[in-house]
Amino acid sequence: MHILIISDNDSDLNWVNAPLTATGLSVNIIYAYTMKEATTLMGSVKFDLLLYDLAFSEKKMSDNFKELAGIGMKIPLIVLTEIMGDPAAKEAIQCGASYHIVKDRVKISAMAESFRSILQQQTPNYN
Repeated sequence: MHILIISDNDSDLNWVNAPLTATGLSVNIIYAYTMKEATTLMGSVKFDLLLYDLAFSEKKMSDNFKELAGIGMKIPLIVLTEIMGDPAAKEAIQCGASYHIVKDRVKISAMAESFRSILQQQTPNYN
């Protein structure tokens, strides 16, 4: 499965590998630091899942989601939040995100289970 992580924070990009790898699924993780990079990658790779860090600072979230949707995105989009009940997560769901997950560096196995559950609902584009 191919997963695109959109974030401009290296520490967020690096730590999220652990729960994705802990899913036990075969995942290929690709990073995008800008929306231009993300849209370019989406034009050349068939992703099974997008992870979007709500701390991402390039443009407004709603504008970024519109840009992703303009590519014809029908890929599940998970937003990553810092805290439970983050109002931005509710806004993200209203703007088209499929799910939100709290970035919990301590509960890796709980995050892995959330990712596994979401990924297993999807039919991979290719392996």
